[in-house]
Amino acid sequence: FHQRVIGEGAMFYAFSQKTDQLAIEWAPYSLPAGFAALGVLFGFLSVLVFIKRKTIVCFVNGFFKKNIITPVMMYVLCGCLVVSACGVILLSGQPSQVIEWRVHSNGLSVKSLNKNVFVPWSDMLSVRLDERVKELSKASLVFTTADQKEVWLILRWLKKRHRFRLLKELSKHIPRQIKPILKNKKYMYSLL
Repeated sequence: FHQRVIGEGAMFYAFSQKTDQLAIEWAPYSLPAGFAALGVLFGFLSVLVFIKRKTIVCFVNGFFKKNIITPVMMYVLCGCLVVSACGVILLSGQPSQVIEWRVHSNGLSVKSLNKNVFVPWSDMLSVRLDERVKELSKASLVFTTADQKEVWLILRWLKKRHRFRLLKELSKHIPRQIKPILKNKKYMYSLL
């Protein structure tokens, strides 16, 4: 199962689940790589319009027998084509991954731009909801390890159905530690 979803803000996340692992990856929005060709085409078109601007102005104005376009409009058109070309080229291609969560048979791994953390299931002491949040449905999961370090999963970034699937997957690996959250009726009802 693999699904690409609009998350919070301009971030998209990919939610994928296999028999042995669940993965959630956040990345900025990007266009398919094939769109880079469209950006290159816009670039060539802007150069062509700039070079042939006088011919285009004379042809269009002669065709309609009115002064419909001016050379200044051609400069604006070239500028728009250049901006479009740059935007399409920059947005196309493989997005750089920002954050990744993986729940697999060995443990929980969290990767971000500044830190990578792996916690084996045997070192997982407890799991709780962050209670500083007013709205329980936006609470984060806080994992406490045997050496008293905390790993946070910010659940409000996920759609409710994916929060539920994440909790379900965690319950397979750490049933005793996740049980208080699953028994919290107010929180579980907020996922419906």
